[in-house]
Amino acid sequence: QLGYGPSSFEGGPFVAHRLRLRALGCSLRLLTVENSAVVSRVAEDHPMTDSQQDYQTIRCRSTADFLAALPQLAGFTATDSLFVVLFTGAQAERAVRFDLPSSEEPSESTRLLDLVCDILSEVGAAGDPDAAPALVISSALSFEEAGGTPWRRLARRIERRFRRERIGLRELCCIAPDGWVSYIESGAPQHGHPISEIEASPVALEALVNGDPIPDLSTLGELPIASSARVRAVARALDSLAPFPQSTKDAGERGPRRQGTLEVPAWFGDTAEVTHAFRSESDTLSPEMTARLIRSAAHPDRWLLLALGILTRPDFPAELAQDMSAVPFTGVAIDLDADPDAEPQLGWSIRRVLAAICPEFTDHHRLHALRDRLGAAISETPREDRPALLALSGWMWWLGGNQTVAHRHVEAALDIAPGHEIALMVQRISSMPLYAGLLARPPRRAA
Repeated sequence: QLGYGPSSFEGGPFVAHRLRLRALGCSLRLLTVENSAVVSRVAEDHPMTDSQQDYQTIRCRSTADFLAALPQLAGFTATDSLFVVLFTGAQAERAVRFDLPSSEEPSESTRLLDLVCDILSEVGAAGDPDAAPALVISSALSFEEAGGTPWRRLARRIERRFRRERIGLRELCCIAPDGWVSYIESGAPQHGHPISEIEASPVALEALVNGDPIPDLSTLGELPIASSARVRAVARALDSLAPFPQSTKDAGERGPRRQGTLEVPAWFGDTAEVTHAFRSESDTLSPEMTARLIRSAAHPDRWLLLALGILTRPDFPAELAQDMSAVPFTGVAIDLDADPDAEPQLGWSIRRVLAAICPEFTDHHRLHALRDRLGAAISETPREDRPALLALSGWMWWLGGNQTVAHRHVEAALDIAPGHEIALMVQRISSMPLYAGLLARPPRRAA
């Protein structure tokens, strides 16, 4: 992606503002002065950087320890993957995952190596030994099936390319179903070291006793199974709550107004209430609030306010409308850039809002609980009402740097409603990795 082919990318984003317009496929230069002022206000009032947290340090004394720590660092396991672990000095801070190429032929791996080297150059690894990364090839192919170490030719190409790019290699290793090996280890056994060395690592044993189970990428983001009682309760709440009018331009009723501010339609406050409930860490969503979330997400203008309330604060869109105008948020086009061959249109769309604001977001730690809560709500939602929530979930997974799960949720939405405009918009914007502040993003755990 970004011209590098179809590899999925997990672990982003990182700072590369020069790539933003091309990456997100939007004509941000076509925003009006009023639209641009809104984006600037969001950036000024909400830096959207990660709040300070305490992170556990995992001490690794061997490659086996490092491989045992990798799932905790990445947050999931995956085969047929290349993990690039970024370092600052002796401390590993985060891992980025890429799909392995379909074969070891140079024509199949060139784009992957281009992308990896571009990312490492952007984060300052070229020419800086302290920032030398560690790379792990996670292979579904076993040592026995490969007749030796899997993916050896790719590993040699990585070594040669990194030498040309002046990027150091802290480690380059492989883990397979029946063993592991370091490609840069002298005298490495042909059929690898036993997996039991990783399983017996103090890091693995500590995680087994004290850590949470680490999911595989193939199951990450799976919806839970809702209780039949909750499903019935949400259905009753939906029956008692009529769908919102599709037009918000003439919403009529106005909300509370501060002196010297503009009037704001009441649906701003209503959507803020839903966002507050959704973001609350102390309370479970009631069936009635779940129904309001379903109805809000189904309306494009309210879907945008939900997204902005997740990016910033629940009340921020209403405050912005009071101070500036509700017009930019009313009757918003979903995607003015859907057809790349069409004549460019001036103005504001949900996709352009997200393309302008999301690259600044690095407050990823709070997305974990929100994604779980949204997944629970989707599982309680009637199938025909799920597409907008699935699109919101796909957007949140993409915002957190996981394209694979984002694509899964968007595809689920389009399976239900093939022409769903918001899901199609999220599909387009999430087709490119979101680059924004990888180095500024505090790690899940440091190894």
